[in-house]
Amino acid sequence: PTGAQLWMDMEDFFIVADVAVEADGSFVLPRAAGTVALHANAPGFSPEIKRLVVEAVPQGQVVEITLVPEELTLAGRVVDWRGYPIEGAAVLVRMAKKDQSAAAREAVSDADGIFGFAVLPPGEWLITIDHPSFFTLEQRVGEWEGEKEFALLAAGGLCGTVLDDRTYLAAPAFSLSLASEKGVSLAGDFSGGTYRWTDLPAGRGTLTITAEGYAPQTRDVDIPPAEIKGQCTAQDVDFWLVLTGP
Repeated sequence: PTGAQLWMDMEDFFIVADVAVEADGSFVLPRAAGTVALHANAPGFSPEIKRLVVEAVPQGQVVEITLVPEELTLAGRVVDWRGYPIEGAAVLVRMAKKDQSAAAREAVSDADGIFGFAVLPPGEWLITIDHPSFFTLEQRVGEWEGEKEFALLAAGGLCGTVLDDRTYLAAPAFSLSLASEKGVSLAGDFSGGTYRWTDLPAGRGTLTITAEGYAPQTRDVDIPPAEIKGQCTAQDVDFWLVLTGP
C-alpha cells in the first residue's frame, strides 16, 4: 500500500529499528536475533503486528505481512419531514446481498439526530430506521460520503370492515394496497372481514382493495398522524364488495 511503514522491535534486546519499505511492498530485515515483532501500518489500513523467532525462520524465506483495509465510518442524521432532528431512532444497516448478513451494524440517533457506525466497503446497503412515533423507513443506499440525511414521515393507521354487499358476510380474504402521496407504496393481506393496518405514512393516499371473485375498489384516504406508531388514526374505512359474476 502507498505510504506503508514498518519498524522492528527486537523484544529480547529492547532494540527498535525502522525498516525501509519499497514501492512494491518488499523489505529487507536487518540482522536480528531472538523474538522480533514487526509493526506495519499504512493510511487506510488497520495496523498489523507479526511476531517471529529469527532462528526458526529458514534462510531466504519470504516474510509476508498482510494489511487489511479499515472499515469505513459512516455518519447519518435522522430528521422529520420538517427537518427537525429525531432522537432515539433505531438504525440498522446491512449489506444488500443475502450472503452478507454478518455485516449488519446497529446505531441509535442522538439528540441532534446524528448516528454513526462502521460498515464493510464497498457495495450496496439496506438501511432500516425505526422510531415509535414515525413511519419505518427502509431504503437502499449505494455510495455514502460524508453525512447522509434521512427524513422520517409521520405514522398513522387504517382500520375497517370488509363485507359482501349482498350477504353482509365478512370477506374471508382480501388484499389492500396503499399509494401514498409521499411516494410510498405498500401492500398487505388480511382475512376475517376486518383489518387493522398500522405503521403507514400519514397524509393523503389512494387505497385499493382486491378479493377473489369481487370487483376491485379504489378510494382516496386521509391518514392522520399518530402520537405512537401502532394507533389506528383513520377508523371505519369500510368496503362493501361487489361480486363480479352472477
